[in-house]
Amino acid sequence: MNHFLRHLLPCFFALTLSVPAQQDTILVFNEVMYHPAGVGTEWIELVNLNGVDVDISDWSLDGAVDYTFPNGTVARGNSYLVVAADPGEVPDSMGPFTGRLDDGGEELRLLNNSGRVMGILDYNDRGDWPVAPDGSGVTLAKRDRSLLASDAGSWHWSAEMGGTPGSVNFPNGVIPPVIQFNEVGGLGADAFFVEIGFCP
Repeated sequence: MNHFLRHLLPCFFALTLSVPAQQDTILVFNEVMYHPAGVGTEWIELVNLNGVDVDISDWSLDGAVDYTFPNGTVARGNSYLVVAADPGEVPDSMGPFTGRLDDGGEELRLLNNSGRVMGILDYNDRGDWPVAPDGSGVTLAKRDRSLLASDAGSWHWSAEMGGTPGSVNFPNGVIPPVIQFNEVGGLGADAFFVEIGFCP
């Protein structure tokens, strides 16, 4: 048996070391107003996925903007926390943060009080990322708060102008459909038509 274990244990450790590390999911990015319409302010929303309160004293936002949560800050269980560039414009928000969110995309990081990366959002307005949040007045909103922030498919635009800071993204459970052109025909003829389709 000892001879068997002696040969098995190196394989076990090799398998263990090959498993990719997962980021913590205590507090995650959930909604971002990175390009407000008109004179609105930028803001970032986090959500606590756990059912228990979490002390986030001296945690920080890093990357595109900088903000350190004051001593005694608690993220309530299953609740939302908003940090704004101008807290006076977003009810019940914290801040202000320094820096600004790039309209074309940028990386946001959430660090705990020892500097460990707890979450990353590298948003964009190109590729598979929704373009509507770039200046139209809606926000970049996660379809479901438990989805990965790093996946562009996890995100949509908010159903409400100005988003839903401090509350669930889609309170009615309805995500706005994507309208796309399916077909254009009859160019230069009397039978010209445009076919529009809706995607979930």
